[in-house]
Amino acid sequence: MSESTPIVVGVGASAGGLDAFSRLLQSIPPDFEAAWVFVQHLDPTHESLMAELLAKHTDMPVREVTSDEPIRAGRVYVIPPNSYLTVDAGRLRLGRPEAARGERMAVDHFFRSLAGAYGPNAVGVVLSGTGTDGTGGLRVIKAAGGCTIAQDPETAAYDGMPHSAVRGAGVDLVLPIEEIPGAIARFAGHPYAAEASGRTPAGDAGSASDRDESAERDEHDPQFGEVLGLIRERAGIDLSQYKPATIRRRVLRRMGLRDIRDLGDYLEHLRRDASELQELARDMLISVTDFFRDPEAFA
Repeated sequence: MSESTPIVVGVGASAGGLDAFSRLLQSIPPDFEAAWVFVQHLDPTHESLMAELLAKHTDMPVREVTSDEPIRAGRVYVIPPNSYLTVDAGRLRLGRPEAARGERMAVDHFFRSLAGAYGPNAVGVVLSGTGTDGTGGLRVIKAAGGCTIAQDPETAAYDGMPHSAVRGAGVDLVLPIEEIPGAIARFAGHPYAAEASGRTPAGDAGSASDRDESAERDEHDPQFGEVLGLIRERAGIDLSQYKPATIRRRVLRRMGLRDIRDLGDYLEHLRRDASELQELARDMLISVTDFFRDPEAFA
């Protein structure tokens, strides 16, 4: 692609959201550029001061979305009251919710749109809040190859949304707020995310054609075969009929989440860490097709 695609971080919260958002902004590394979109459950009948309050905690421009506008790295966007946000062709678009107030799932709505638009460059984060909003959207982001994170429920003022995300979405990372931005920055700087966005990984001056040739070599690397052998032997799942490119993307995604850049090192990690092997196997069997593996649902 001619231009790189930014990492877009969708952040959802409800009760306790202002404090959680503020702490997250204060923890963003100064040299990490991403677009941040904050979606909170707001009173639809009152004007929000969220943008003004959050601007006190960051040097990035913070603005409430008032009309369709392009998404740019290094900016913070805030949902207005009584609205839905979606992503279309690199722009944020406003819509009006049709469901009754108690049934609105503004975080899910945005996360699903974000996954469809940005795929591996989408990051979904669920912070303090009540209810289950965000869980379904996180599953879609994960299936699209993006990164999913929940605030550690034990550190949340309201743990309903984080608990739901951990149990129902199988999030990639569960962290205290202060550790979340650094984890996103490491994921974004990994060759997996850089390749998906069209950026050059740090320390890699190769051209796009060089990276394409490298990807093709990766797909035939015998170490990928060893990874499949481990999954077959220890998890009982035969992935030999999967497309090599699919295997490669899923393995590199897990390497990005663990901040491991060498496939041999990751293979050794899999041999030592049974939980990581199970996580990789689950990633291969993406959650949006779970019902195919549920005999009752399939019947």
